[in-house]
Amino acid sequence: MITTNVLLWSFSKTAQYNQALMERNEEEANRSSEKILVSDLTYNVEEGQVHLEGIVTNESPVPVQITTLWVLHKATEKHGFNDMVDINLKAGDSLNFTGANALTVEVEGLEADNSSNAFASWFVTARGNLIPLEEEREWVQYNYTTINITEPSGGNPKVIIGSLMLDLETFRYFPYASFNQLLNYPGGIRGYNVPASTDMAFGCMVTNVDPANRSIVLDSHSLLWFTLPVSDVPHNRWWYTVDVADDGTISTRYSDVVLAHGETKLIVFASADDTGSSSFSRQNTPKGGVSVSVFLLFHGTIGGDPWGQNIPFVSVYIR
Repeated sequence: MITTNVLLWSFSKTAQYNQALMERNEEEANRSSEKILVSDLTYNVEEGQVHLEGIVTNESPVPVQITTLWVLHKATEKHGFNDMVDINLKAGDSLNFTGANALTVEVEGLEADNSSNAFASWFVTARGNLIPLEEEREWVQYNYTTINITEPSGGNPKVIIGSLMLDLETFRYFPYASFNQLLNYPGGIRGYNVPASTDMAFGCMVTNVDPANRSIVLDSHSLLWFTLPVSDVPHNRWWYTVDVADDGTISTRYSDVVLAHGETKLIVFASADDTGSSSFSRQNTPKGGVSVSVFLLFHGTIGGDPWGQNIPFVSVYIR
């Protein structure tokens, strides 16, 4: 009887241990399965408060409870949290926390409407997971009445990274009518197949979409850059930006191009030398039969401060 009782006690404890282990493994599996997506996130700042708006979606197969929201001010490392958040999402559910439903976190010392404010933020779930809302986002005030950067006009594909937007479908090239006069200016020839070993200029339409509504000035160091396959020598070819008159005549000297916020201009790249310090000289395309990467390297000032941007989203075949 004693032996039987000992065995029954041992079996009971083993069963309890296995049950606890199963529950623990299930909880760990559920914790690992949590996947939360936050989209359309914006920050609005008042004195000592950060208001967050966006959409949170539970993309995991298990229900998720969000209990806390943390916000960190990058510049000063001041932070705050709201532990009164109570968001419960079933698998596949979404919640829109905008307007009156915006989430608020107290962060002492923040100034209202300060464009230098940049934040990192994250949710904490009831299972203890930290869910970054975004890696990092700068708080700015977009002016949607001036330029709509979410629905480009005409439906043409555009590239929006940084403060300049490139219209991909308006990329063009220009043969020469004479030494310093472009043929078919400003229309040029649309396309991405370019004649080989030919003196050529290139153009593209860019728009100032700076979030802080600042003007951009492009100086003579801005250029279009080909990177060629290693079998070709030299491995790089470049065209500096130039001034072009209405009849397609290229000026011998460069004057800075100014783009106000929301303004779109045709930027032409034609010279083998920087016309800010040298005279204009034509540049020719490389030998044929190769595809090349095209980088647009813009340089100048933004709002009076030094600035530069690279847009690496074009490729060309040299036929």
